[in-house]
Amino acid sequence: MSELDFELECSCDHCDREEVIKVNEADYDAWTNGGLIQDLMSYLSPSDRELIIRNTCGECFDKLFPPLQEEE
Repeated sequence: MSELDFELECSCDHCDREEVIKVNEADYDAWTNGGLIQDLMSYLSPSDRELIIRNTCGECFDKLFPPLQEEE
């Protein structure tokens, strides 16, 4: 894995949670140039990627989009 040499200061727009997420700078550059974050930064959790993409932490995402319940 490449060196995590770039710090992103992220905050959730819904709960104001702040977090610093370390990524590889080349991966970040590739993402901002149109690459897919899940391919470029697969070393991050889905929650971290969501915070970077949409400024929504994992907890708030789960509240906004709860899992669909199967009908009986």
